Parts: sequence; structure tokens; C-alpha cells
Amino acid sequence: MSSLAPDSSRGGSEWIRLNPAGSSAAASGCIGVGCLAFGVLFAAVGVGALIVSGSLAVAFIVLAGLVVAAIGGWSVLAAIGPRPRLWADQVRIAAGTTLRVRWETSSRFKEASSIRITWEAREVAIERGYDATFHRSSFVVRVVTSEIGPLAGMASIPVPQLTMPSFAAKNALIEWRLLADVQTRKWPNVAETYAIVVLPSRAETR
Repeated sequence: MSSLAPDSSRGGSEWIRLNPAGSSAAASGCIGVGCLAFGVLFAAVGVGALIVSGSLAVAFIVLAGLVVAAIGGWSVLAAIGPRPRLWADQVRIAAGTTLRVRWETSSRFKEASSIRITWEAREVAIERGYDATFHRSSFVVRVVTSEIGPLAGMASIPVPQLTMPSFAAKNALIEWRLLADVQTRKWPNVAETYAIVVLPSRAETR
């Protein structure tokens, strides 16, 4: 879901701060803290048992604990490192108009090396509803910013009049979204997705 709170902090224009669709890096970081603590505790208990028993099976328990701790630690680093921040002038846009977006990276500890913003449309087909078998195919992919930056900027994305609008049915979806991929040297990279609803052209609805 996108936040609908306007932000007029730049240039007097109202912008809508976009919130990631699905799990964000910050939310993953909270889960990572739990995984890190559980993995360390699991490995510590396993080491104690290994000293006592010397069993090879217990050694695998220690290894599993270390793997869980490593995954948790990686998620924590991603959460406290550079992350994308995106705004748009609207989150529901009619075909035949232009979407304006701006972006920046945010971090207290480390500077990102690059950010890539991509405008994407994809078709999602659900083959079987009972076991959630999905088939996804992108039919529009447009890179809004270059691979090397800038780390903050603004762009306009024309949405042609004949664009396929967003659509949701029981077994099929048409989704439009912005993808933000932040790359950081010697640090976990972060990729987040932001949903945008594309409406039919105003000319078609008259």
C-alpha cells in the first residue's frame, strides 16, 4: 500500500511518500534480529552438546545455528544500511498522462554506491488457486535512472494512452509498479517494490 500523506518539503509541490509493497528492508531487519538471536543461541547450545557427546549429528546442529545467525545478521545489515525512499505525484494515474517520481537513498552508517529505479508492468496468472501456483511475465520494463545514479533525483514517466490498465480478477492480474534497487559496496543490497495503479484513459471513459 502507498502512503497518502502529502509531502511538500521540496519545491512547494505535494508528493506522496510511497511505502514498499510486501516486506520492506526495515521489516526484514526486525525478523533478522530474531533469527540472529535464535541462531546464536541454537549454535551455543549445540557447541555445549558437541563438547559433551562428540557426536557428528550435533555438529550439524551447530552448523545450522550458524547459518541461521548469518542470515539474520545479513538482514539486520540490510535494514540499517542504505535504503531507497520514493515519492510520486499520484498513486492512481490515468493512461495518457505522466507520472512524476523522485527518489533518494537514506542511511545513517554508509553511503550507497548506486540506485536504479525501474518502471514495470507484469501479468500474473494463477494456474491453481488451491496451491497458489503463479506465473509472472513482465511486458513493460523501463529503467528510469541509470545504473550509476544519481542517488537523488526526479523523473517523468509518460504513460501512453493505449497502456493496459491495472486489472485484478480471480485468476489473473495486471500489475504496475516501481522497483528500487540500491547497491552498496561491501554491504547487503536492498530491492523494494512500490505499487502504482494505472487507470483507463480518460478519453476511453467518456
